[in-house]
Amino acid sequence: MLGLLDLYTADRPAWTAEQMAGQAKCSVATIYRYVKALTNSGLLAPASSGTFVLGARIIQLDRQIRLSDPLIAASRAWMTKLSKKFGENLILCSFYGSHVICIHEEWPDSSYTTSYVRGNPMPLFKGAVSKVILANLPVYKLKSLMLYQAREIAAAGLGSDWVSFKGRLKEIRKDGYCVAAGEVDPGLTGTAVPLFGAERQITGALCLIQPLKRFSKETLPKRIEALKSASEAVSEAMSAQPRAERKKFQAPAAPGGATGSRRLA
Repeated sequence: MLGLLDLYTADRPAWTAEQMAGQAKCSVATIYRYVKALTNSGLLAPASSGTFVLGARIIQLDRQIRLSDPLIAASRAWMTKLSKKFGENLILCSFYGSHVICIHEEWPDSSYTTSYVRGNPMPLFKGAVSKVILANLPVYKLKSLMLYQAREIAAAGLGSDWVSFKGRLKEIRKDGYCVAAGEVDPGLTGTAVPLFGAERQITGALCLIQPLKRFSKETLPKRIEALKSASEAVSEAMSAQPRAERKKFQAPAAPGGATGSRRLA
């Protein structure tokens, strides 16, 4: 049922139940039952000519994410600070399965745009953001990617076999940053650093974007240093959240200094 939402794209924003049934290979009766449930929940809404479009509940959920996403909350102030310091645009991205998605922007310079806009799934093997996230994924995930997407990995210049792929990512991981020019958007360069959550698991990346004509190797070290400082602060804030949550359920000290744990109902 929830898979029906994947049918909706910018090129195809409205579907009839019959059209959904054809794509999902389900009976029309089943699709109508699914559509009714999705409509009742606000995820779909009826439109003209018997079609259904995405519903207002999705807008509400998007607002909720903007207000309460821990990674956005931990990164927002640092992005504003860096943007003012360097006069450049920044994006915050997170890793979702097989895609990298921008979840927040600090974009004061409107003289240019990027395809890395909020909510647009981006390729996993191109650009500074994707590469710095890849470099910090667990080995078993990287082996799986090499097994099923070797052609895409080779095309992105990340290696034609496991040894070269692992070696290239090791270099990026050791550097602690990645710079890429024109890989995602022609004429733009990105400098990205990884962001970590609990137990140093990669959760996303912070990327400074600038026109290639403004990119300078002389000023790059200062920008990397500032980005790494932001990365350390954001990662520390993210790793502290689980500890803070656990403390909420820690019982007060019992007489004599003993402690216990509250049980969740």
